[in-house]
Amino acid sequence: MYNEFTLTYDKYSPELEGGLGFYFRQGLIGDVNINTTELGMSVSKHFKINKGYFIPSVNLNVQFATKQWYVEMVDRMLNVEFTPPSPPGYDFPRYLKIKPRVGFLYDSPFFQAGFSALFPFGRFITDEESTQNLNEPVFVMHVSQLSGGRKKGLVSKPYKLRPQLLLLYSNDIFMSRAELNFEEVYNTYSIFIQNDFTQNLHGIGGTYGWKINNFRLNIAAGMSVPVISDNVTFFGEATFGLIIPAVFYNEKNPWVPKKKLF
Repeated sequence: MYNEFTLTYDKYSPELEGGLGFYFRQGLIGDVNINTTELGMSVSKHFKINKGYFIPSVNLNVQFATKQWYVEMVDRMLNVEFTPPSPPGYDFPRYLKIKPRVGFLYDSPFFQAGFSALFPFGRFITDEESTQNLNEPVFVMHVSQLSGGRKKGLVSKPYKLRPQLLLLYSNDIFMSRAELNFEEVYNTYSIFIQNDFTQNLHGIGGTYGWKINNFRLNIAAGMSVPVISDNVTFFGEATFGLIIPAVFYNEKNPWVPKKKLF
């Protein structure tokens, strides 16, 4: 099981016609007692092109992989920091990784397309290096058709329907996902076809989400069938989000402008 907590803050500046964002991530992999802590920031700027905007951005994150804090503290108190079966011992892949990323987004009233590339630079800080490749690049590309649900700043429809294509290359794995998203005022739905071309895993899945004021909860589940065998693989994911400040809809007229809490 891998758990991740993410905290972000971003601010748009009309004077600079761009934005600034800050990131904090804390990850936990339970079976090997790994903590991953990540800090970073990004800068973006937009340029008007025809009826849309071209938005380039750059991002720099620094990530540390260390033993879980409470495991480290207990091991030191008991003086068994490197004594089996105290995980993970000398073989634990402690590392430092610098993660520069560049992204490009074109946003128009009709469609949206984006591409991002990550070129990390990492090194192990233990005597024995792991087989993990710390410097593997990651590429993400997505294209989605917008529903045109806004007219003159108002939400003209109480729902949005958006097809989307996502391509991902990471750790020598190439994947694609063709997805159809349907968003109401308080709920979101989607169905998707997911293909892992590297391992020949192909399957279908879906998501369901709740939107309660500034709280967001999304659950995704599906199944994949490998081409080389008759086994079936099931997968699932849950995401919980909190948006500050809160945004409220008018229940009788959900297409009117949204009201902010503060």
